[in-house]
Amino acid sequence: MSKIAVAICGSSGIDYTYPELNLEVFRSLIILDDKQYVDYIDIKPDEFYKKLEEAKSVKTAQVSTGELLEMFERLRDKGYTDVIAITLSSGLSGTYQGVCFASEIVEEIKVHPFDSLFLGYPEAKMGYVAHKMASEGYTVEEILEKLTRLRDSQRTLIAVDTLRYLVLNGRLSAASGLIGGLLKIKPLLEASKEGKIVVKERIRTKKKTIARMTDIFLEEIKNKENIEPYILYTNNYEEMLELREKIENLTNFKNIILLPLPSVIGLHAGPGTCGIGYIEKE
Repeated sequence: MSKIAVAICGSSGIDYTYPELNLEVFRSLIILDDKQYVDYIDIKPDEFYKKLEEAKSVKTAQVSTGELLEMFERLRDKGYTDVIAITLSSGLSGTYQGVCFASEIVEEIKVHPFDSLFLGYPEAKMGYVAHKMASEGYTVEEILEKLTRLRDSQRTLIAVDTLRYLVLNGRLSAASGLIGGLLKIKPLLEASKEGKIVVKERIRTKKKTIARMTDIFLEEIKNKENIEPYILYTNNYEEMLELREKIENLTNFKNIILLPLPSVIGLHAGPGTCGIGYIEKE
């Protein structure tokens, strides 16, 4: 008889959303000026964003094959026959490929890598659903089918405050960062269906970017009732709290989920980043 475990990467923010699940979490390293921190374990968002603003060098390192193998073997030794391992988007990190590689090496347990094609709350939601279904006796195939439908039903818009951190971690050239700073460009980004973060619009001020992001969100959900909206913040909790109140006053949605963007993701986007999104329910 199958016994199914669920593992998920820390970029999902599972520690903030569903800590009671006690899932196996594999975490990336955050490296600030050559000092290493395990995301969430060694550093929390408040301290992280203070250090980030002062850092001259910022980067991340994905979980090692050895750590993944240890996790899978630990689950095997607990009697699990299968593990569904949910990763952040393969379009943003090599974590999914790393899980696939480790799954081919480990023995006596079947590992089923699942590419969330995103990060943050939608990924954490997948972890919650997978855990719930596994505890209710669903098969691996049924769980993966459900996760695929969930993956295809999310939408997220992201506003960044500065291009500096995209430059520091190598996502943009220094020249692009300089020009962006001079022009005060505050890009409005979106998560694509292919699992990449792409520029949707280029806007001159952060205030206008957030206003535009909100307008698009409100227009898209205008005729949608069966959705789960959420707001993501970095070091701008109070500002996003006000945005949530505004959206709740303009819609029928109450108690909209408000969650921090995991530090390992905030490192790439930088302080002041925020996002709005929703998941369509079945």
